Amino acid sequence: MSAPFSAYGVPSGLNPSLQPLAVQSPRAPLPSDVGYPIGQAWVNIISGLEYVLVSLSGGVATWNLSSQ
Repeated sequence: MSAPFSAYGVPSGLNPSLQPLAVQSPRAPLPSDVGYPIGQAWVNIISGLEYVLVSLSGGVATWNLSSQ
């Protein structure tokens, strides 16, 4: 019997402990906040809104709102 497939074709699945912790800040991320990997979460602790870094290009970060 073969091993079952799981998310992303990785037999053991993804390890959530390898995911970087969310940045917690009293402000929203800016285009100049570029020192983070794609997929980085950012939480504005004042508003409670969460953003995700979706691209880095030409020294400019693009953060998308992921919560309302």
